[in-house]
Amino acid sequence: MVVNGLGKIPSEALLAAIFESCDDAVITKTLDGRITSFNPGAARMYGYSPEEVIGQSMSMLIPADRAHELADILGSISRGEHIDHYETKRVAKNGALFDVSVTASPIRDGDGEIIGVSAIARDITDRLSAAAERLSAQVAETTLLDNAPIILCSFDMDGMITSYRTGRALPQMQRRSSEVLGRSVFDINADDVEAVAAMRRALQGEIVEMEIDLFGLIFDVRFVPERNRCGEQTGVTAIAVDVSEHARSRVEQHDLEKRLRRYERLESLGQLAGGIAHDFNNLLGVIINCASFVVGELDDEEAVRSDVRQIEAAAERAGELTHQLLAFARREVLQPQVVDLNSAIRSVEAMLNRTLGEHVILKMNLGDGLWPVTVDIGQFEQVFVNLAVNARDAMPFGGSLSVQTRNVELTGAYRSAHPGLEMGRYVELRVSDNGTGMEQSVVDRAFDPFFTTKPPGEGTGLGLATVFGIVSQAGGDVQIYSEPSVGTTCRVLLPASSDGATPLPTSDDSRALTGSETVLVVEDEEPMREVVRRLLQRNGYDVVVAADGREALAISASMTRPIDLLLTDVVMPHMLGKEVAERLTEARPDLRVLFMSGHAHPVLGPILDESASMIEKPFNEKGLLSKIRDVLEDRDLPSRNPVR
Repeated sequence: MVVNGLGKIPSEALLAAIFESCDDAVITKTLDGRITSFNPGAARMYGYSPEEVIGQSMSMLIPADRAHELADILGSISRGEHIDHYETKRVAKNGALFDVSVTASPIRDGDGEIIGVSAIARDITDRLSAAAERLSAQVAETTLLDNAPIILCSFDMDGMITSYRTGRALPQMQRRSSEVLGRSVFDINADDVEAVAAMRRALQGEIVEMEIDLFGLIFDVRFVPERNRCGEQTGVTAIAVDVSEHARSRVEQHDLEKRLRRYERLESLGQLAGGIAHDFNNLLGVIINCASFVVGELDDEEAVRSDVRQIEAAAERAGELTHQLLAFARREVLQPQVVDLNSAIRSVEAMLNRTLGEHVILKMNLGDGLWPVTVDIGQFEQVFVNLAVNARDAMPFGGSLSVQTRNVELTGAYRSAHPGLEMGRYVELRVSDNGTGMEQSVVDRAFDPFFTTKPPGEGTGLGLATVFGIVSQAGGDVQIYSEPSVGTTCRVLLPASSDGATPLPTSDDSRALTGSETVLVVEDEEPMREVVRRLLQRNGYDVVVAADGREALAISASMTRPIDLLLTDVVMPHMLGKEVAERLTEARPDLRVLFMSGHAHPVLGPILDESASMIEKPFNEKGLLSKIRDVLEDRDLPSRNPVR
């Protein structure tokens, strides 16, 4: 018991109160360094909660270069020694280092045997900083470490520089000594309004700290007033530390955070787009093809036919917008192949020339020996055309559009500012124009969905957002460099592939798209199922329909004649399309499989193998018939095991 003015207090309660209320860090640990208690002062100092550290090794709070200290302290305590005011460094949860003064004593049991360590650590960072400030007032007469990246400069109350010293780590600043001595600090930094204001405040007795751009380097400068023995200010000493590398890292970090915020915006909107895609695409598929049925049944009703054509065109445009939404959100279902980028560009060159018009001169500078890349060829063509059309729109009175390709090797410096990119081989596409250009504030928002500088009705604001999403989904990167009245360059990087490029498919619009084969259609939504049945039947196919996988298996088991093609939705109740395909191909090894879906990539990615034949909803009659002929005629062979 302890007796004081408050009466008798149990010793244990008094110790507990001291432990809880102490501002210093009070930590107890076993003789092997395991933490057994951690007071609130320690939690504030180190940033950890007691639950995070109790039972852990004390080494987690000690910088790696001072790891030996723990063994030394535990050894001293085990011998019954006390440690008083040992100054060292410790590390907080956030990685910050700070200075401490440590006092440690043995903990003994009732028999006097040492069973642990009690340590009190006091943060002395402020004390050491204050000492450093006092030292800085005399820094003009002291010798600094020759290799430190520091400038020491003093100036009098008129601002005239009286001393200037720097270490060998800043040779370019050493050469400046003769240029600055005897000059006014206000002349040297005349264009830097903030620096001039800071120096005037220092001459008025303030300690001021700020960053200054000096001769091309960034310095963290502290202005400290100099005083004589009577306390009168005689001038100012400036201590400048080169932080150029840190400043660059901070800029890179800012760029990284900006890009991450862009990814987050894309992700949230992508979730919305992916959520509505399936139902919306099914509805559009019904609208598009039912409009086509009506047009086919009209003869002389030209006015009605025109109206239905408008419905059909509007639905197809809505389908394109859905794919744009999914593309920029990186949720589009991909059908990648290894291609030569130059060949892909040349395949749309003629169409692009017609699109650009006579007032724009197209210049091609395609590099030799280009590495192949793995892309969805349709999506890449969309990227290229979007960039070219944007460039054309930036040159309303004509100009030059330059397209360049080349191989590049990415280094760590580029990767640090571009999250998600790996170092290695890439193929670069540059699309440049000499048009109106953009302010930096516009460039910063150029990839944002629905952002456009075009007049209302002339742009959706999804063009560059789509480009960003497609390139990102392909593992690449896209950057915009622009200057008003000079022009814009868009730089696209795509990872090089180690596989050889495959020839691009050639269109064959003259082939017959009709057929007589037997097709089993599995689709859970009745309107879409009926549309597909009518499309195939009116083009000669023998069609059998099923509302789900179980019905499809039953139909197949009851049929004695061959089934040539399974056309199945991917996501259905009771049984996924992949399981339907697996079970039917086991029973019918020669069965070809074509999947159809309106779902976004995150849904289909874990289900379908990339080699599976796939048609995206909404599709029109020609698109469906062409894809079916591709599969049946081995133009687009499905995998015999088209699922994961």
